[in-house]
Amino acid sequence: MTNPNDFTDEQLVAFLDGETEHCPADAITKALNIDAHLAKRIEALSIEVDQVKHAFSGVLDTAPVAPDFLRQEPVRSVKPTSRFGWGSIAAAVILALGIGFGAGQFTSPSPDNGWKRYVAAYQALYSTDTLVAVKTSSEEQNVELARVAAAIGKSIDVSALQIEQSVDYKRAQILNFKGKPLIQLAFLSKEGVPYALCILKAKDGAPKPVEMQNLENMSSASWSRGGYNYLLIGGSDDAVVSKMAQKYAETI
Repeated sequence: MTNPNDFTDEQLVAFLDGETEHCPADAITKALNIDAHLAKRIEALSIEVDQVKHAFSGVLDTAPVAPDFLRQEPVRSVKPTSRFGWGSIAAAVILALGIGFGAGQFTSPSPDNGWKRYVAAYQALYSTDTLVAVKTSSEEQNVELARVAAAIGKSIDVSALQIEQSVDYKRAQILNFKGKPLIQLAFLSKEGVPYALCILKAKDGAPKPVEMQNLENMSSASWSRGGYNYLLIGGSDDAVVSKMAQKYAETI
C-alpha cells in the first residue's frame, strides 16, 4: 500500500489540476479517504497557490520589457494552464521587476492580507446551521471567552461584544495562523447570517482606521488598534459590518 506521506507537493498540485499523467491519481484518491493529514496538505496547497495566482493577476501586463540579452534565444509561448504554470510566471515576473526597477523595489503581498484571506476562506464555509444550535449561558460564554482571549494576551467581556441588537454573540475559539494564535468570535444575526470577529497580534503597534473590503464575496472591515489586527466579516450588508466595526474599534 502506498504511504500517503510519500506523495510530493508537485504530485498533489498535479492532482488538484487534474493532470493525472503527472501523479498517481488513484493512489492519492484512495489515501484521501483514510488520511486526514493528506487532505489538509492538499487544502493548504490549493489556498497558497491560489493566493499567488491572485497576487500576480494582471502584473504581466504592466511588467517592464526585458533587456535584449534576455531575448537572444527564441522564446516559447507558455500558457498558464495549471498552478505550475502560474508559479513559473510568478517567478519570472519577480525577476523582470527586479531587473527593471532594481533590488528592493518589489514587495510581496502584505502578510496582513494573507491572514485575512485565510479567515475569509474559513468564514465562507459557515451557514446558519453552523451556529443556530449553539446555546450557552452568559456565564459559560464569559468563561470560554476569557480562555480564548488569554491566548493572545487580551481581556474581553461578553458585554463588550453585544453591541448590536440584531446580532447575537455565539462562541469563541482559538485558531492558528503561521504558528501564532488567532481567535475567532462568532455571531449570528436574527436573519441567520453568520459573522466573525477575528483578532491577531500585530507585528507593530501602528494603529490603522477601519477599512472596508470584499473578501470571498462577503462584507468585511479591518483595522489595527493597541497592538492587534482585527477583521470583522460576514454577509453582504456593508452598512451592518461597518457599523459593528466602528463600535468594536472603539471598545475592544
